[in-house]
Amino acid sequence: MNLQEIQALLQEEDISAYYLAATKESPIAQLVIEVQTAERETNHLEICTIPTPEEDIFLLQLFMQLPLPSPFKPDDCIPDFLLSEVYQYIAVLNQMLPLPGFNSTDAKIYFRHIFATSQPSIDELLYIVDTISKLIQICQPAIQQVAIGFVSAEEAIQDIAALFVPEEEDSSSSSQ
Repeated sequence: MNLQEIQALLQEEDISAYYLAATKESPIAQLVIEVQTAERETNHLEICTIPTPEEDIFLLQLFMQLPLPSPFKPDDCIPDFLLSEVYQYIAVLNQMLPLPGFNSTDAKIYFRHIFATSQPSIDELLYIVDTISKLIQICQPAIQQVAIGFVSAEEAIQDIAALFVPEEEDSSSSSQ
């Protein structure tokens, strides 16, 4: 299965994805899906295939760089003195996720997941894309707050469980 076939499958499910062919500047073809990551913010989930010597193994990489929030510019680097806080928080957070993949390299935050299968089905693709989108929507604000020093890793770790409590459940439990 190639990226254009995956694009067609996703579009049949009303998921808008566009194909970027490989070029000299970007030697790997990509499929890009816009994911709403905040109320007024979208990011690009980049999907590419990873060649393997085995024909019966299919590797799909899903990648999204997470921006820093204001007062930083989205493509700014995490301040050096906060890197260890971000690493600590991400290490604990990833242990609790069904698809771990948050990381930081070169003072940037990103989500990267490698999906391995013999032949991806549309149900698997939908699950992976939907789960990653939701994880980023849920976790990005907390990671960003640690990355800009608004909260410490320790404070954010104490609040991890609250990230995954549905709002309606949360408000009904407080009225009891």
